[in-house]
Parts: sequence; structure tokens; C-alpha cells
Amino acid sequence: MELDITRAVPCGLIVNEIYSNALKYAFIGRKKGTINISMTETDNDIILEIKDDGIGYEQPEDVDNLDPLGLRIIDSLVKQIHATIAVKSSEGTTITITFPK
Repeated sequence: MELDITRAVPCGLIVNEIYSNALKYAFIGRKKGTINISMTETDNDIILEIKDDGIGYEQPEDVDNLDPLGLRIIDSLVKQIHATIAVKSSEGTTITITFPK
């Protein structure tokens, strides 16, 4: 799978921000943990998934009014590539970003 530069750069920045947040917050009180990053494609979409086995994350109700800068950056980049984002927090946190091919 290949991404053009207009989507590759935002995807790289999204992964960097989510990975950094996981390192800072997901493993508090633990000496180790796992972060998995994958990108797959379907007939119509590309799916980017970042998953950790950390303490979980309480999803904000209103993404447009986020205070933390990192989360606002992620939201802005997701919108830039016309993607949707889903956050699941059970047995760690899974963030799934889906965008058209």
C-alpha cells in the first residue's frame, strides 16, 4: 500500500502523537507495556490502528472542545485526511482511524 505525501505526513504525525501519549500516560505504575501500530486496506478504505495494553483512556464527549493540545492536533490531522476516528478503551486503548483510499 502506498500513501501520497498529503496523507503520509498527517498519518505519521498522528502516529507520533498517539504513540507519545501512550508512552506518557498508558503505562503509569508499570515498568513495561505493548503498543501495536498497524495499517491495513479494504476495498475502499485505509485503516490505521494504534493499540496499547495500558490503563485505558476516558474518551471525551466533545472532541471539538478538547483542552489538551495533542488531542486537538490529532483531531485536526484526522479532519485533514477526511478520516474518522474511533477510540475504544477496554484492556488498554485502541484508536482506529479510517480514511478513503
